[in-house]
Amino acid sequence: MYNLSYWQASQPNITIGNVISNFFYCHGLSPWINSLVPGGWSITVEMFFYVLFAFLFKKIESINSGVMFLNFTLLFKLVLQEFLQYGNFISNSYLWGEFIFYYFPSQLPIFALGIILYFLIENPNNIKLVKTKNLAFFVILLPLQIGSKFDFLYLNHIIFGIIFVVFALVLSKGKLNFLSKPIIPYIGKISFSIYIIHFIVIVWLARSYLIDFCNNGLINLSLRFILILSFSILISTLTYRLIEIPLQNLAQKNYSKDRK
Repeated sequence: MYNLSYWQASQPNITIGNVISNFFYCHGLSPWINSLVPGGWSITVEMFFYVLFAFLFKKIESINSGVMFLNFTLLFKLVLQEFLQYGNFISNSYLWGEFIFYYFPSQLPIFALGIILYFLIENPNNIKLVKTKNLAFFVILLPLQIGSKFDFLYLNHIIFGIIFVVFALVLSKGKLNFLSKPIIPYIGKISFSIYIIHFIVIVWLARSYLIDFCNNGLINLSLRFILILSFSILISTLTYRLIEIPLQNLAQKNYSKDRK
């Protein structure tokens, strides 16, 4: 699954449709969501959210409405998931399952959690403003998200999203001082380069047979993570200094000129 041909499934080659849909960020509407750009699913999902952002910004004015939106996204995801899992829209059923995991409705609850996190960081006491019925509905919906046959990746990303909300909330209160060590902020500084580069690193490692080392899943994952992170940091340091910083400086100069 580390090569593009895997994502093309029954398509023998990348098509004009793949290129055009990626250009307009609409490739998330088809099962070939990663057929042109590795990890391209995240880009199209983000763009769909940006399209909705202005509407959501106007409608979600409190943490209570944020929880209502989260409940809606969980229900929407669940209904579509149950409907689409019985569809036979492409010949590769496994690829179809991955599409249902990656596509926008499946990831929308994560954005909803981010909105709730904003209100909690603004004031942790905002949680008291959530109506009991909305919390109860969330408690009912959450277990229904677990155990789906499509939760093969990252176990269940909704649960991980909740964990990250708690982690970010604790971090915002300065409770995890060990994360302020120099290496962590530095990784954050070059994170955009890492985001782009790590896909290339994964492909290189896969072609060099450095992805799977043993049958122990935890050890395998740990070694893979260390390798990918190490090479990504090394390469991203170069791209950050040689590409990102010069372009940022150029953009800053142009911005300063426009303001004069």
